[in-house]
Amino acid sequence: LESSSHREALGLEEGESGVLISEVNLGPGDPPSALLAGDVLLQVGEYKVDNFGAVRMLGQRVALSAAQDLYYVGDIVRLRVRRQGSVHELKADLRPSTHLVPRCLYGEGVTIEPEFFIFAGLVFV
Repeated sequence: LESSSHREALGLEEGESGVLISEVNLGPGDPPSALLAGDVLLQVGEYKVDNFGAVRMLGQRVALSAAQDLYYVGDIVRLRVRRQGSVHELKADLRPSTHLVPRCLYGEGVTIEPEFFIFAGLVFV
């Protein structure tokens, strides 16, 4: 949320930062999520989220996913969101990630062997 006018339209107060949740992806049979589209995620656990989707950990500015990596599937995560102008403290059950495109082509039984190999600008078939 870089734009000050966008932050104002979402009801964020002066000095408040976070990221807009534009969509919540649920798998088949998943229970409803604590987060809703349109929420502004302000804090995950003890880590405040800045307008660029980063958190401060151990004195360093790192991606929000670093805060997620501190939790295990099944853990209850404390979230602070701004929803329709008011701040809500939520507890969310951390679920396994589901990706439309696999993050790793070599894990979870999905293997794809390329038909070529590129090294130093040369293509080997």
